[in-house]
Amino acid sequence: MNTEITKLARVLRVSPDRINYLEAAPARELRQIRAEMIEAAMARNAHGLRRIAATARVLPATVVAKITERNRSPLLTALLAGVMDSDQVAGVARHLSPEYLVEVVRYSDPASGSSNFEQLPDRTLQAICTVLTTEGDFVTLGYVFEKISTAVLAREVNRLDDSALLAAMRMMDSDFVVYRVLPVLVAERRNRLSSELVSNGECSGVAASEEWTVAIPCRRISDIVIQAGI
Repeated sequence: MNTEITKLARVLRVSPDRINYLEAAPARELRQIRAEMIEAAMARNAHGLRRIAATARVLPATVVAKITERNRSPLLTALLAGVMDSDQVAGVARHLSPEYLVEVVRYSDPASGSSNFEQLPDRTLQAICTVLTTEGDFVTLGYVFEKISTAVLAREVNRLDDSALLAAMRMMDSDFVVYRVLPVLVAERRNRLSSELVSNGECSGVAASEEWTVAIPCRRISDIVIQAGI
């Protein structure tokens, strides 16, 4: 299944099979549709969300966290996180269970350039990644990997076996795989996984440098330019 189809289906809350007629559409256009849908949803609810966020701002983070988990609405929590200050979001998240945070992340804005993950305790990030891996939710796991620091990323990707890491890599942007994931792997594993992607027809090009070789997933090859010698 096309990665962009899978991600768009997640936003629409439908099975990827329901929209597989879009397989022939360019990946860039599918990403644009997904981003516009998320932006429209946020704009439609922005006023009410900001009022709730303003109220939450005067309460202790522990109280907000208790109210949040008691209401059990990860979609609302994710929408609120989009309009709250990053420090406030991180403060509340520290008091939420990893299981609930996983549900919130599944509803989070994947097109957002900002992230509060780096402010979470390492044990919480590890617990989130463990739950996602166990459940086989590689769409969300790939999103989390794209948002965490390089140090935490290196630790988490090296905890995964090859099959799980490949599944997550297929859900990530190509430039992220090339510049962030592959460099934190040991050379033998980096070459092995790159070869796996190539042999499965998932890479249309390889750029070599003096230190390592990077494989470029073909679904996004048109979106990035890899120059030899990086």
